[in-house]
Amino acid sequence: MKESEQVEDSAVIGLPDEEWGQRVHALIQPRDLACAPSIDELRAHCRARLATYKVPKAFETIERLPRTEAGKLNRSQLVETRRDATAAG
Repeated sequence: MKESEQVEDSAVIGLPDEEWGQRVHALIQPRDLACAPSIDELRAHCRARLATYKVPKAFETIERLPRTEAGKLNRSQLVETRRDATAAG
């Protein structure tokens, strides 16, 4: 199965970066968490389709992306959760 067929949903957010101000961080919701595509597969998929500077610096597999009742992606929740984790770690 191709990596694009293994991904149910995805989101890209900007996270703080000391050197660049923000870095591109991709969150991937696989169709089957047990058979999620590897980071290398995801990176290769993006490199084949995006300009180099648009390829995410980091990929994270997540069970389910948070959405509002209206079905919109809750980006602020994704960013806050990761900023808090970075500050704590």
